[in-house]
Amino acid sequence: MFHIVDQSAFIDYICCLNSFFGTLSPRVLAQQDKLGLRNKLMVQLIKILQTKPFGTPAIVRIVNTTSELWKGIVGQRDPWSLNVMREMSVFCGGFPREAGWLEVMVSATTLIGFEQDVEVLEHLRRQGSNEAGGESQNVEWTYLALERTQQSWGDPDKWDADAMAACNGLVQALLYSGRLAEAPPLQSLRVILQLLSAPESGTWLQNPHLQPIMHEYSVWPRLGHIALTYQDQLGRRYMALGANISTIAAWRPVVYQDLPTWIDVFSGQEGAKLDTNPRGEFCKVVRNIWAPEVDPHAHDKYDYANETERSWALALMVLCNVWAEFAFNGPPSDQLFRAG
Repeated sequence: MFHIVDQSAFIDYICCLNSFFGTLSPRVLAQQDKLGLRNKLMVQLIKILQTKPFGTPAIVRIVNTTSELWKGIVGQRDPWSLNVMREMSVFCGGFPREAGWLEVMVSATTLIGFEQDVEVLEHLRRQGSNEAGGESQNVEWTYLALERTQQSWGDPDKWDADAMAACNGLVQALLYSGRLAEAPPLQSLRVILQLLSAPESGTWLQNPHLQPIMHEYSVWPRLGHIALTYQDQLGRRYMALGANISTIAAWRPVVYQDLPTWIDVFSGQEGAKLDTNPRGEFCKVVRNIWAPEVDPHAHDKYDYANETERSWALALMVLCNVWAEFAFNGPPSDQLFRAG
């Protein structure tokens, strides 16, 4: 990886690319501090890559080198403007699907990705709401790149930091693409759930500024609905994600409200092989969320036929406890869990 002292040196590099492949005014070239022009210079460079008759190998090299330089900056990296993100999305959507294509997509989205910048997320959220009736962008390239990334790195459970960073950038690309015309393909949903359920992604779920946004959009209940719809393909990932967030204080009340879905998804996994059945995740979440006072070894005195029977005994105990506390005559806000 390359290492640059600060953002100023990186912007000088972008300025040089613009000057070499395009045109820049003498005033811009003479300006000593170009940080204030960073977004305009990046948009111009992206437009050059789309309009100049470069060969694919040249574009691959430019984008990859620029991405590596960006990642090598020492110190804070300010997020790009929404215009930069949108222009890069247009570039990716129109890039030919030939040798080097996936590498360019990963480098491009890594370059313009933001590192949990709350102001950017809030702006994107408002932008998405304002564009509810607007034209949806082409995001087919994002889904295809997600699926190709999974194929390139193999078993998702063994992804390294580079694979996680690649998928992070691609998922973020969906955020600044405005309203999606339709639901993502099933294979892409599997990759997204894998990304969220991995320990390396815990910082997204633990970020106190991002949590209210995810709660506002009912992320957990929506994921539960998807997992119920596609039990065979997504149920296992949903269980792993639940185990990941059940220890995070801000997520516990949200998960607590959706006990029926948690049990329904688990029941759909009972036909899986023993080595893939999520009994461990199921029991862990039940104890963390709905039965924190229960001794993990309290059921050891019973002679269960197998681990499945033990898991269902714990589920029945929790259901009985919740049923006993359910406020039948109270307002909806007092209910302890959602209707099934």
